[in-house]
Amino acid sequence: MTKTLQVTLFLILTLITASHASAQDVKYFSKLYLGGEIGYLDIGTDDGFVGGLFLGGSYQTDGDIVLGVEIGGLGTTSDQNDFGLLSITGTVGLVTGDDKRNLFYIGGGFEGAIGLDDVEDSFFQDDNGFSIVGGYERALHEHIALRLQAKYLNFGDGFGDLVNSDGIAVTAGISVNF
Repeated sequence: MTKTLQVTLFLILTLITASHASAQDVKYFSKLYLGGEIGYLDIGTDDGFVGGLFLGGSYQTDGDIVLGVEIGGLGTTSDQNDFGLLSITGTVGLVTGDDKRNLFYIGGGFEGAIGLDDVEDSFFQDDNGFSIVGGYERALHEHIALRLQAKYLNFGDGFGDLVNSDGIAVTAGISVNF
């Protein structure tokens, strides 16, 4: 009887330990995701509210480093022009917190500005530039995450009639992870 009790206790402790280890091994940031975001954009003589979509993928290493790639689009209607921004961004981040649900990241990539109103009247005809991003993401669940992001945009000297061809976008978003 004592041997049976010992084996039973051993099996119970093994199951508890195994389930605890597997819960900590969840990598919330190894994912494919689709999301939406809203925020504010200030570039050149234009500023206004923006909204957009993003699609991406990321990989979380055992050392809690996260590498990601994202394609996104933002659109705005401002007093001056209606325009959109298309981006391809690469990021690197670090997972933090005891529950491993917090991600701080930085990155950069390509930005393309397109005019959404009459092309001849818009200075956003097909200007290209770069962006530098920084952000924070919180995994609410294995399949849902929230994020805050700031993006510096620069379109160089070829940005139409603008004297100042750089700006910033600040957005908040939500993603569904697959």
